[in-house]
Amino acid sequence: MLSRLRIRNRLFAGFGTMLLLSVLLAAVSGFGLVVIQKAFSGITMKIQPANAIAVSGKFRLLESQAAAASMVAAIFNDAGMKQAKAAWDKAQAGIDQNMKDYADLVAGNAEAQAKLEQFRGHIQAYRKAFVPVADQLMASGFADAKDAFEAMKPTQAPYAEATALLDNVENAVSLVSKQVFGTVERVTQGVLTALVAGLVLSTVLGGLIAWRISHSVVQPVTRVKEFAGRVADGDLTHRIEPQGRDEVAEMTAALVRMQHSLAGIVGQVRASTDSISTASSEIATGNQDLSARTEQTASNLQQAASSMEQLTGTVKQSAD
Repeated sequence: MLSRLRIRNRLFAGFGTMLLLSVLLAAVSGFGLVVIQKAFSGITMKIQPANAIAVSGKFRLLESQAAAASMVAAIFNDAGMKQAKAAWDKAQAGIDQNMKDYADLVAGNAEAQAKLEQFRGHIQAYRKAFVPVADQLMASGFADAKDAFEAMKPTQAPYAEATALLDNVENAVSLVSKQVFGTVERVTQGVLTALVAGLVLSTVLGGLIAWRISHSVVQPVTRVKEFAGRVADGDLTHRIEPQGRDEVAEMTAALVRMQHSLAGIVGQVRASTDSISTASSEIATGNQDLSARTEQTASNLQQAASSMEQLTGTVKQSAD
């Protein structure tokens, strides 16, 4: 039934506006979710793994230093030195794996790859300084631990530089993490603000649209109802103009035509009534004239009869 009414255009416009607002809210929410998802994806796929690799590299560097110190401490214990050297080799293998994982992680990032090459150079310098001392220790080439410790001092500089570079990586990762979380927080706040504003706007606009549609329907119907009531009460002088092009306007136009038709009929009835009244007055006047003439004629006849009686009396007297 609604599809046959032209008023549906207003309803469709109102519902279409609300639907458009809903789509916009959904689009804003989707955009925010995509941004947040990308941010967290970057954190889980790159930032956290990079931080884990940096922490693991620092730990293995510490293991290497601890193993080197253990070798010096076990200078007169071949088994202890071998065990410490094996620990050092294991820590270095872990550092190699860390560098490989980091290289895969930062593929395509020129700055990160440059830092990795710098770190690799520090590790190579560290190993270059350590290996001859370790070999000399294993061959019992030092008189005491003090000499071995002095021989280990050249390893401190590349170790410190490698550790400092890992600290820089950790700091950079921490800074990027803070920036990402700040971006996520801003996007989240923006999305929430947009959603709240959208909901408020939708509520207000929906109320206005509902009021406007109901007003555009109820007001003309109320006007038509009042107009029809006046016509029903016999008031054919009130005027109303059709507004719009919907069914209510057509009904208003039909009522106006009906009012004009009724006014024409009433006018004709009044004219006929006036004619009848005039004719009745004329008939009454004619009747009065006729009555007067009849009375006059009767009076004349009575006089004539009286005269005839007198004449008859006179003739009778004359005959006698």
